[in-house]
Order: sequence, then C-alpha cells, then structure tokens
Amino acid sequence: MSLKAILLKRQEQYYKDRMGMFTQQWRIIQADHNVNTQKHLQKNNPEFIDWEITCLFYAAVQLVNEYLRHRGLKIPMTHKERNPLVKKLLAEIYPDFWKLYSISLQTRYTSSFNTFNENNRNAVKTWFSNINTKVRQAITP
Repeated sequence: MSLKAILLKRQEQYYKDRMGMFTQQWRIIQADHNVNTQKHLQKNNPEFIDWEITCLFYAAVQLVNEYLRHRGLKIPMTHKERNPLVKKLLAEIYPDFWKLYSISLQTRYTSSFNTFNENNRNAVKTWFSNINTKVRQAITP
C-alpha cells in the first residue's frame, strides 16, 4: 500500500473515530451554524464579508456531504473529490456550487478581503439559497 493510501486510510479512520456523530443531524446542525455565523457577521461585522462567503461555502459543503451520505455514498475527503460528484449527482445546483466554491477560494487564498462588496454578498447568498433549498428537498423524506 502506498504512503498516500495509508495516510488517507488513517485520516478516514480518524474522522470515523473522532467524529462518529457523522449523522444527518450533525451535518445539518453544522450547516445551520455556519449560516447563523454568516448572518451574525453581516449584522455585527459587515466588513468581514470574506468570512461570510467562507461560512456559506462550508454550509453548502455540509449539505452536499449529507446528500451523499443520504444516498449511501462515501463522503469525499477533499474538494477535488467532491466537486465532480456534485456535477454528476446534483447537476441542478452545480453552477451555483461551483461559483460559491470559486469565490470562496478567492476570499481564502488570492484576494484582499476589501475587494468584496455588497454585490458579492448578495450573489453568494442567492447561490447558497438555491443549494440549500434543493439539497434539503432531496434529503427530506
């Protein structure tokens, strides 16, 4: 077994052991927490729009992971693994997910926090709302 395979297996086991509560409730609670954090930042610290974007992206990740779990699929460990699954299995939300993913990369790695504005905030909130609605509809019995 390669070193990479060993490390991935250990990482996966770590998550299973340490976060055994990977249940629908946990992911939905985490997604809702991220959304509430975004709302708090917008209300109390609107200059932290970069963190608002990050919060909504990771809320979307939790929802997508729950969708995958709901379908009995393995939860991806990386964005590189997750993005093609979203494109294949959740084609309707993929454009919004991809835009949210892309802008979250910008906010985290390539742009100054002060390059984002209210237009970005509104677009991100719209993209997330579409993802949130569609995924929750898909996982609700």
